[in-house]
Amino acid sequence: MPQKGRELPEVTDHLDDFVEKLLTRVADESEEGRAALIVSMEAAQKIYNEPAESWFYGWFYQYTRTRGPEIDTAISSIKAFPEAYIRLQEIKILVSKGEWLPDSSYNYYLFVELIRSVPGYKPLEAELMHPITIKVKNKILDKIDNFMYQYQATQKAVAERNNELASTHRSAPKKSINVDNVLLFNNVRDAQVSAKHNIEKRHFSLVLTEGNWVISWVDLGGRAHDLDVYGKELIALLVEHKVNDVDQANEILAKLIKNECVKARDHFLKEGSFLKKAELMVNPKKNATHEAISNSALIDKGTTATFVLRGKPHGYSLTWINHVGNVKTISLDAYPQLKKWLDLQNPLSEEKYPELKAYLLQISTTSAMAGMDFFKKELMSCLAKGPKKSGHPPKPTTTVNKLDLTRFAELERCLETRQAPSQSTVPVEANMLDVPEVPEDASVATVSEEPASSLDIPSAPKARLNLSNYAAVTQLFGHQPKLEEGTSSVDGSEQGFQLHRR
Repeated sequence: MPQKGRELPEVTDHLDDFVEKLLTRVADESEEGRAALIVSMEAAQKIYNEPAESWFYGWFYQYTRTRGPEIDTAISSIKAFPEAYIRLQEIKILVSKGEWLPDSSYNYYLFVELIRSVPGYKPLEAELMHPITIKVKNKILDKIDNFMYQYQATQKAVAERNNELASTHRSAPKKSINVDNVLLFNNVRDAQVSAKHNIEKRHFSLVLTEGNWVISWVDLGGRAHDLDVYGKELIALLVEHKVNDVDQANEILAKLIKNECVKARDHFLKEGSFLKKAELMVNPKKNATHEAISNSALIDKGTTATFVLRGKPHGYSLTWINHVGNVKTISLDAYPQLKKWLDLQNPLSEEKYPELKAYLLQISTTSAMAGMDFFKKELMSCLAKGPKKSGHPPKPTTTVNKLDLTRFAELERCLETRQAPSQSTVPVEANMLDVPEVPEDASVATVSEEPASSLDIPSAPKARLNLSNYAAVTQLFGHQPKLEEGTSSVDGSEQGFQLHRR
């Protein structure tokens, strides 16, 4: 559609492009394309029949408007058969008969309506309508002849190939290929993006690089599979029509390209070594009783490296039997694109099995592939076990005896009430508190004549400490050697206590 504010192009200035667009509209196999063509044909028929329907001179024109049955037959055929080849064939047969006189021939009226149906161009002026219509007619008929010739040649080649395959493999005749859900791209990236969002479509990438065609099929997972080896006929078709960009191919040629793309992909799925890495079984049953075969029974029969799909749309389950016969359950919830694709296949026919296997081979078959359900189960099991216990026996605990100072209130009182040490020395009796032994190289410890300056001890009568009441103190200091006889005095022991308190 032209941009706002820009003038529409003239048909006379772009006649070849206009004819190409007109041919594409005529060959459009969609419901909208078929309806638009029928509207143009019926509008031309109405104009053609107007004189014959007049009450005044209709009696005369009923002898000249004799193409009514032919027009009705062509319209009915186009309604019944949407294929582009049949449609173009009917148009060619219809306009090959009759005249091209302006304002009197059905052929002329038909092409005037077809020209007016192409959007994006200025309407033709009255004086240009007839000459332009004749030019368009000639170009359209030439293109229709060329298309029909190419189509017949392609169909002949396909028929010969099918005959060869039938004679070799004794296979049944193949059904016609539906290419309505086939999309073509001129680069792999766009095909991969579209494949992840349009899983009901089949995506192909055709890239011309330095004169060589690189053809790829992109599956729903976004993986590109090389089809160069299997698409030789497709490459020949592209070279024959001098195609440089598939986006520029017209509707008719695009359909032929799509048809060959599907054939190349089917050949790859059937013959490619990629799919031989694993097997696929869908709802395995016993031949005699049609009873479902369990996974254990399959393993007993020696089944390995096999995907087993069970169920029906919206209720499938998938398991993997590995090379050693272990069974892994695969959660389809972890693969939403695959799950959606399976639900769209109703029913899942055998011809879809190779395509399904190509998707399954992208699934990880390790223990981690079971999806979030498997992960949650393992996590809950780990949490239930708690922290891992050490294998070493616990170390015995050691109890340390602490000194209870509340039991020594009398000792505190005694120390506070003692007088300053006298000059004389008194030997320590056996029941007195032991003090550390003086080293051999040190002089004998004596009590200083002056009282200790750090304590202000009031005068009080001397009193001895009964150590029998303080067993804990005796135990604490009992490991120290006793003083040599005659080298200590009571005053010295008192000074020792004062040092200990400090």
